[in-house]
Amino acid sequence: MTVFCALILLAFIVKVLGDEAATSNKAYEDTDGYTLLELSSIFRLVDTTLPILTADTYRCITATTTEKNDTTHEVTETVEYYRISSDKWESFSQIFLFTGGQDGYNTMNSDEHHAIIRGPPSGNYDFLLRKPDCTILRANSFQRYDTDTAVPEERDEDGKNTEILMGNCMLWAKHDLPDKPDNDCETQFVNLCGSTARHHFSTAGCQKASTESRP
Repeated sequence: MTVFCALILLAFIVKVLGDEAATSNKAYEDTDGYTLLELSSIFRLVDTTLPILTADTYRCITATTTEKNDTTHEVTETVEYYRISSDKWESFSQIFLFTGGQDGYNTMNSDEHHAIIRGPPSGNYDFLLRKPDCTILRANSFQRYDTDTAVPEERDEDGKNTEILMGNCMLWAKHDLPDKPDNDCETQFVNLCGSTARHHFSTAGCQKASTESRP
């Protein structure tokens, strides 16, 4: 009888956990890109199909939501990264405006006036998948105004600094989640982006020394 009761209890626990996982996944499916970027949330770049500049190597790239306006659907993201060539941490801030569609606010456009003043690239991005541990963005287009900014770039045949990057993707995850995405996330990345990641960013060496301050 004791064993039988234990089995019933185990089955109940499995069912509860399964129901919670299903509810959680459904919640992720219903979350749009704007909602996902909660105030003070920090996401790190895990994978990308975009080329990385070879002149300087960047690591430990994170984006923190520092401001959010629910009326205008604007967010301010502070991007921080480690530049190996100069052995220092750098950052920039940028405003993005979300536009809505049938699935919610999943298209993110940079504020071009802000970009021209501050240097970061202007661009248009779609949130293809919106989970804290597997957020997939596609860069539809972007234009750089500052060649000293840590942003993946690919020049066209005419050498212009305007990008047409259909299908080029980035995989982001909350900074406190496991370093490597699970198999399901990697499969969805390939299916949505049409290719495997070109570059992977680990969290190794991304802890700042106590004497270092943020830029």
